[in-house]
Amino acid sequence: MSLSAVSRNLIFAEGLGTHFFISGSGGGLRYGRISDAISSAIGFNQPLTFAWSSKDYYLGTVHKNAVKELQHTFSLTREDLLDATLNERIGEFRDRLAAKITEMEAEGADKKSLRLYTGRFLGSAKTADMVSRVFSSVPSLFDLCMNLDKEDIVKSWGEVLRHSVPEQYDSSCILAQDVVYAGESLTFSSDEIPVLYRNLCAIGVKK
Repeated sequence: MSLSAVSRNLIFAEGLGTHFFISGSGGGLRYGRISDAISSAIGFNQPLTFAWSSKDYYLGTVHKNAVKELQHTFSLTREDLLDATLNERIGEFRDRLAAKITEMEAEGADKKSLRLYTGRFLGSAKTADMVSRVFSSVPSLFDLCMNLDKEDIVKSWGEVLRHSVPEQYDSSCILAQDVVYAGESLTFSSDEIPVLYRNLCAIGVKK
């Protein structure tokens, strides 16, 4: 039997007599379901599998800097960032820049001024793309520990676990609940941080 993910689950569960297994919520859980089906068919030990499927929302140093850069580039307020029309506002800002460049070219504006506006137009696309990438990235535990107080992390996990109800799927128990770490953010509340993430992940521009 090859050392694939499925066979490892079968061998270790049976050989060690595992009763409880903590799995990742991605491929590990899918392979686990295949292992469970095989174990049931051949009479092998079948442990209870637990997985926590969640998204972590927090504002680390990189996130805060990205927000400031976005606000500076597109002249956005805090309220703009939380508005569902954020992407439209960014598009309108770039349309005004493009129109200004076209106007300057038609009027024969000096090259220095033209380069300035052209640079702002091209740079705004890079800024929007950078911010979207920052807020779309999946943080590691190391990222959380570098940006948040350890006690706050454990406290946030505890709050979610106390107010969540895991769902049972055969021998798998899955907890699907996101975690919001307010941290030391004085600008955005715990309810606003996920909204900020959704809006900034979705921004995009036509280059």
